[in-house]
Amino acid sequence: MPGHRGVGALFFRKPEHPRRQSACPWANDCHSKQIERGPDPFARAPRDYQQQLLLECWDFDALGARLRRLLGLLRDNRRVIDADGMDAIDALERQTHQAVVAVAVRCRDQLRSLFREDLTPEDDERVHERLRRASAYFSEQLQQGLRPWLDVFSFGTDNKALRKSLRQVVEELRRQLTVKTAGLESWREGFATAAHLGALAKARIEAESDPDPTGPGPDPRPDDAKDPGLLGALRRWRDKKAQQEEREGVSRYRILTRAVLR
Repeated sequence: MPGHRGVGALFFRKPEHPRRQSACPWANDCHSKQIERGPDPFARAPRDYQQQLLLECWDFDALGARLRRLLGLLRDNRRVIDADGMDAIDALERQTHQAVVAVAVRCRDQLRSLFREDLTPEDDERVHERLRRASAYFSEQLQQGLRPWLDVFSFGTDNKALRKSLRQVVEELRRQLTVKTAGLESWREGFATAAHLGALAKARIEAESDPDPTGPGPDPRPDDAKDPGLLGALRRWRDKKAQQEEREGVSRYRILTRAVLR
């Protein structure tokens, strides 16, 4: 009969597979959008991660903020703090902001303009060259300004709360500077993610294991012991007397104020 289908046609006909509709009302829409997006987002992950890693390493805002915090404490408490390098803090703050923090902002914008959709920073020679130049520049600026100042910085104060705040800020600033310097040094020969992360991790471990650079005592000024004059003798007498009296609860400033010893 015309149009009649035999039993074989019913059993051996190729089955039709219409696209199944999900029970979820928005699953089909998400599936369509995923197809329209193009490349798999996982394929872009290494590129995006490397770009974000570099932008974060070029951010010196936190370093500048910690330095401002330290210098602000020193300025606001001049009368109760003895600190080495106080005469250089204005020039130090100006140099760090102008030659490091502000320049880093412009460099981040330039780095963004170099990023490509089809290349990771590891595979982009233009990015490598820019990082090599940045490593040399920022390392030099930090070695000329903040690093040598911080290496010799020491202070003394009778105010326990202020002493604690100063030590905390100094420790944070030193740790931040150590990690930043390690990151810069890892770019000397270009950028490699594994080498860069390894350098940062090593620097963080070393920074955490370093002893408190300001010393365990309340008045870590090594020059006092070498000072043969009256001022040095008074400071040494005060320290010795304070160690005896503090066991009985007498504050150091009650023995002889720091202002008198200036």
